[in-house]
Amino acid sequence: MRREVGTLPSALVDTQIAAAFAGAGNQSLLSLCKRHLNVVIEKGDRLTDWTARPLRESARLYAASDVAHLHALADELRTEIGEERWGWALDECEASRTPPEQADVNKAWWRVRGSRALRGDRARVAQTLCAWREETARGRNVPPRTIIGDLGLDSVISRMPRSKADLDGCRGVPNDPRSVQAILDSIEAGLAMDPKELSTPPEESDDRGLASAVILAGAIVSQRARNLGLDPSMVAARADITAIVSGRKGRLDEGWREQVVGDLVHRLLAGEITLRLADSGRTLVIEGD
Repeated sequence: MRREVGTLPSALVDTQIAAAFAGAGNQSLLSLCKRHLNVVIEKGDRLTDWTARPLRESARLYAASDVAHLHALADELRTEIGEERWGWALDECEASRTPPEQADVNKAWWRVRGSRALRGDRARVAQTLCAWREETARGRNVPPRTIIGDLGLDSVISRMPRSKADLDGCRGVPNDPRSVQAILDSIEAGLAMDPKELSTPPEESDDRGLASAVILAGAIVSQRARNLGLDPSMVAARADITAIVSGRKGRLDEGWREQVVGDLVHRLLAGEITLRLADSGRTLVIEGD
C-alpha cells in the first residue's frame, strides 16, 4: 500500500491473525464467517476477472462480502479470545501493518552464492550489479531474479564484460537494450568505486555447536504453543529459535512472543527449568515453569 498510494493505515485489525490466537490456524474468511458468525459467503465469483469493466452485479456483491462482516467478526473474536490474547493479536497486526524497512541495496550482493569469496574488483562489481537488480525489481514490484537470474550474475561477475559483444558471451543475461546498458554501466561503476565504499558482508556465524540447544528450545516452544492452543509455526520459526539460543536479539525477545516463550527459553538456557517426557513419550512436561 505504501508503494501504491504513499501511505499506510493508522491501525489495522486482521481477523485471520486474530483467529490464529483462537486456535483456528490459517483459515479463510469464508471459514471464519461460517464458524464464528454462522454466515455463509457464496464462492461462485471467486474466479472473476477483476480487471474487467463493468463488473457483474454478482461479482460486486461477492467483493463487498469480503468486508461486510469484518467488524462483527472482529468483535466476536475479541470476545472469544479475551483481552490478553486480543492484545497479542493487535501486536501481530501492527507488525503486519508496518513491514520492516527495505534492506540496503548495497548489501543485496551478500545474498548471492559465493559472495564472501569475492575480492577486489569482482566484489565491487557484485555490489553495484546487485544494487541495480534490487532497485529495478523494487521499481517494477517483481522478484529480483526476474531482472537477471543468479546464473547471469555469476557469469557477469566472473567474466567482467566491458562491451555488448563481451556481454553476449555471458549466460543467463537479458538481451534487451536497456538491461544490457544498465549491466555495463553497473560494471563500470563497480570498477570505479572507491574500495572504502564496499559494503563487506559480516562473518558467517557458526551455529553448528548450538544444534542440541536449538532442538531443546524448539521442543519447549512447540509444547508451550500447543498448551496455549496456538500453531507453533506462528509463534516461532527455526531462525527465531536459533537467534535466541545464540544470544542474538530477535522476535522472541519482543512483545507477546517474549511473554509466551522468550522468557521460558532464557530460563531453559540458564538451567532454571528442565524437560521430561510423559505419556510414553507423547507429552513434553516443562518442570520449574
